[in-house]
Amino acid sequence: MQTKIQIQTEDFDQGAEYRELAQGTDAGAVVTFVGRVRDFAGENKSLWLEHYAGMTEKVLADLVARARAVGHCSKSPSFTGSGI
Repeated sequence: MQTKIQIQTEDFDQGAEYRELAQGTDAGAVVTFVGRVRDFAGENKSLWLEHYAGMTEKVLADLVARARAVGHCSKSPSFTGSGI
């Protein structure tokens, strides 16, 4: 069972990621999330998120292992982050 974890600063094609996840699977669904920063006051110009890629990847891998251990993750999870 393959897990794909990518933390990157470059943009990515969400459609291509979806097609890769949906290809050759008998899963009933592919779930994605795209977030957006709300600008309630009309003053937001950007969002800065600081993280350490190696640590972020390790935590995501640990979460996958924990989910698999209790039977909540039978397929191949994929995490791709951009702009972080």
